[in-house]
Amino acid sequence: MTLQLTFKTAETIAEQRQARQVIQRVFVDELNYRQMTIDQFDQIAHYLIAVQDSEVIAALRVIPDAELGLPIEEFIDLSPLRSNEVKLAEVSRLACLTGFRNFNITCKGLSFFEETIRSLGFTHLVIESLLETVRLYRFLGFTTFDEPFYDYSVDLYNQKSPNSIGLMKSMKG
Repeated sequence: MTLQLTFKTAETIAEQRQARQVIQRVFVDELNYRQMTIDQFDQIAHYLIAVQDSEVIAALRVIPDAELGLPIEEFIDLSPLRSNEVKLAEVSRLACLTGFRNFNITCKGLSFFEETIRSLGFTHLVIESLLETVRLYRFLGFTTFDEPFYDYSVDLYNQKSPNSIGLMKSMKG
């Protein structure tokens, strides 16, 4: 059976709410993150979604660099990346419901997401990744640009050792 998926930018408040619900289900309910609350970045974020039969099954949050800065700056200094030629955004909260995770959906979805991000004018993306999932982002063309760090919001075992790393990708070309 072939899935009929639509990849798009969340255009309504209802679609954005559904995107946040998918993110909540994956990160908190499934991966046991402490919380995945709405924050000050949600007001300026773009949500990119995958929809099947009017149900959001995957979501990704794209935060433009603005006066607020970016969430990753809690851990990493981004000033060396900033210049007049760089339009920076942070990708976060990539989530896909369990029953829909497979290579084809991921590749098609990420291809659409990258196209959309490029069309929004962003030249570079940054992302915070758990050390255990960094391989996926390297496969997608991201490179590490800082040392691993400790992110307390994802420390499931109170180990206080590095569990995350920052990655970057140029969207040019």
